[in-house]
Amino acid sequence: MNFLDYFNVKESYQVSEKLLTLLLQNPNEICAQYVREHDLSKDELMADFQLNDASRDSLKQDFTPEGIAKLSAKLLPSNFKSAADICSGTGALTIQLWNINPSAYFHCEEFSERTVPFLLFNLIVRNIEGEVLCGDTLTQEYKHVYKLTKGSQFSVLTEVENVEPKLFEVCISNPPYSLKWNQDKRSCYKYGIAPAKAADYAFIQYGLSLLQDNGKACFILPHGILFRGNTEGDIRQALIKEHIVDAIIGLPNNCFMCTSIPVHLLVFDKKKTQDLLVVDASTLCEKEGKFNKVKEEHINKILGLYALRSEVEKLAHVATYEEVAKNEFNLNIPRYVNSFEYIPPPPLDETINELSSIEDELFNNQQNLLKDISTLKGFSIKEQQAIEAWKWNLTMHGAILNEELPAKSIKQDAAM
Repeated sequence: MNFLDYFNVKESYQVSEKLLTLLLQNPNEICAQYVREHDLSKDELMADFQLNDASRDSLKQDFTPEGIAKLSAKLLPSNFKSAADICSGTGALTIQLWNINPSAYFHCEEFSERTVPFLLFNLIVRNIEGEVLCGDTLTQEYKHVYKLTKGSQFSVLTEVENVEPKLFEVCISNPPYSLKWNQDKRSCYKYGIAPAKAADYAFIQYGLSLLQDNGKACFILPHGILFRGNTEGDIRQALIKEHIVDAIIGLPNNCFMCTSIPVHLLVFDKKKTQDLLVVDASTLCEKEGKFNKVKEEHINKILGLYALRSEVEKLAHVATYEEVAKNEFNLNIPRYVNSFEYIPPPPLDETINELSSIEDELFNNQQNLLKDISTLKGFSIKEQQAIEAWKWNLTMHGAILNEELPAKSIKQDAAM
């Protein structure tokens, strides 16, 4: 479905307001058409929105690829009845949780007012029950609050003043990476205040504050939060000391549409764990065009490593608390999983022959360049001097003008 055509508008920015108005009035026709044309098991709005409407620079919006969204959801318990998705975007992560349990209650939060109508549409068309808060997750100041109740086929949407605070069994999130923020001292930041230049640990702590006592969370994050020091190092140490950091799973780079940086999944378990699973899944992908795709076979292998929770050479390591403490609470994956592949050097004769070939090619190029320069005539004394300087420089590097002379090479020198 092309929303531009449906709403008879020329610019994508006009769609958001028109879509929200329709969703609050009577969305049945547009939802029915969408269901006929699209696969509800994934977020088919995400790619179009990322290309046309996302604010990569100001909001650092990088919507979650399907494979990573599916893996993140499957790392959480399948029997959950309530779920929170903070920094929801258009709902890719919520949709993957919905695939696991369509009857669960979903709490979504999203800052961008232009994004929220697309998120609401994705929830309504799947007849999801839940709530959507539009505003600043980090300060919990919301501009709009929406309530979704199940209908006969599609959710019924109403805007409300507020919703009753709740705790959830699982939390999932792909927050904006290293977003600058105005530091807040709310009670949810009990492990420490994240630095102003990077709100990553603020998002983590807020997500954890939404969990029930036995809840689990999965965050998609940049690698820097695993090893950066100062305040972030203190927060990381406090989280590890509580034994709620369950697993770190490094993913391939170049998976996202608008950033090539590698990310990892950081899994928390409030039931507490005595060890920490570290997985290097950076090679578990398939290249498609310019992107790396995490496919079903890669997801299954990673889930197998997570369930096995034991040593697997070059892939997985189970780190004890004592080992992490010895590493000064640095969780950088290469400290725990050595995925280095030794590549033997080529035979010496191959290297010599390659150098010889390069030398010949360089010499021939210099010869041709000297011939071309020799045909040039300057229009002034200064230009003629520059030409002569070029010729002298090339001659000093071994180029010659006499075509009858044999080309110089390493191989010929060796023969002499």
